[in-house]
This record gives sequence, structure tokens and C-alpha cells, in this order.
Amino acid sequence: KGKILEVVEELGRGATATVFKGLIDGCLVAMKQFEMEHMDNKKRRDLRQALKVEVDMMKDHIHPNVLQYFGSFYSRKTMELNVIIE
Repeated sequence: KGKILEVVEELGRGATATVFKGLIDGCLVAMKQFEMEHMDNKKRRDLRQALKVEVDMMKDHIHPNVLQYFGSFYSRKTMELNVIIE
């Protein structure tokens, strides 16, 4: 909370999301950005539900083989959901 994310470069792009390499306080992170502007309400709901399950799993399991969840935020202006992971 209150941290500034510096996006360094795009790493890859898929059907519903783009992954970026970024830095928060010098710490390397990945940001998965979901573009929701062109999704209908059902697809948005389904995506949010699937992400909630994934994020809950990352929050509950601290293990070297499970990505660490750092946070997420939604931009109403751009209609993008952003998930920050290690």
C-alpha cells in the first residue's frame, strides 16, 4: 500500500492479459494486466471469480513453488485489473 510501481517492459501478451516486468522499491515483480473494457458483464464476473480463487490460493500458501501475491488494483478509467506477483 502506498508503493509506486515502475513498469520496465512488456514480457508477453495473451488473449485476456498482458504481463509486464516491474519494480517496486527496487524489488523485481511481475504485473498481470487484464483488459476488461471489451468484455461483457458475464465474462468480467467470471474473470474476477477465477482471479479471486487464484489470489486466495497465493495468499494462503507460502511455498517456494507458489508465486507470492503482492497486491492488486483496478483502474476504472482504463478498465484494467492489475495483479502484482513476484
